[in-house]
Amino acid sequence: MGASELFPASFFQALGRLPPPRPWRGPGLAEERRRGGGQPGTEHRPGQPGDPPRLVDWRATARRGRPWVRLREAERGGELLLVLDRSASLSPGTAVRDRDQRRLALALGWRALEGGAAVWLAAGPGPWRRFQGPGRRGALRSALEALAEPAARDAELLPPPPPRRRGTRRSVLLTDPWAGPAWEDWMERLRRADPGTGARLWVVLVLPREEDPPHELLALRPCEEEAPGFAADPGADPAAWRRSWRAFREGGRRRRDARGLLELELGLHGDAAGLLRRAREAGLV
Repeated sequence: MGASELFPASFFQALGRLPPPRPWRGPGLAEERRRGGGQPGTEHRPGQPGDPPRLVDWRATARRGRPWVRLREAERGGELLLVLDRSASLSPGTAVRDRDQRRLALALGWRALEGGAAVWLAAGPGPWRRFQGPGRRGALRSALEALAEPAARDAELLPPPPPRRRGTRRSVLLTDPWAGPAWEDWMERLRRADPGTGARLWVVLVLPREEDPPHELLALRPCEEEAPGFAADPGADPAAWRRSWRAFREGGRRRRDARGLLELELGLHGDAAGLLRRAREAGLV
């Protein structure tokens, strides 16, 4: 897939028409100077790995017995964890979902970098990649362009645990309707390992052929067949498919809601500008 096909000019035009991103507030990795600033302020927070020594309040540190930081500038930043499910069900005979997953990842990461956040990217079981600052938007684009095709055989390709948190953190999983309990367990472990993690979004990318009903039989892989309550032949009884599909989706939503995951669903139609419009309407970008 060529770069111009993956990220056409219409995509960046639509991205440019979105409202400016809000700065990511809270303990972060970037700094935003107050107007007329220059003198150390009276705001403090506990020290974090990576804090510049010039910000350490040594007297407060000695009193409290642990690093304490005095802020001379209002902080902005934080971290966005972008997690891409690259299992075989991402691309069931069509590249639409693979392509739109990468487009949506770039839009989310692009705007997070503009807002002062650091972006961590995980796509499969390989190592995490970190991007910091608006100047790294091109590097994030290149990383998404260079992703390998979705897996040839289906498996839950879970990433390793993310690096230690350095600021306010949000996580977004971009997946398909067939992601099962293994991913839910992974997101739960993320919350337990880092109780300070903010919003955890579960974004489901749905193809038209999956909803109303498929135009051909879907080949469910073994791991996907573990999902309970889904059995229908779309050719024999389309109405039965729709009932089973809705029950299948609703069961997943209930499980994820019980774990504090916010699920958003985006229908895909292969239109780059339309994808960003729908993501904007859903409150995702």
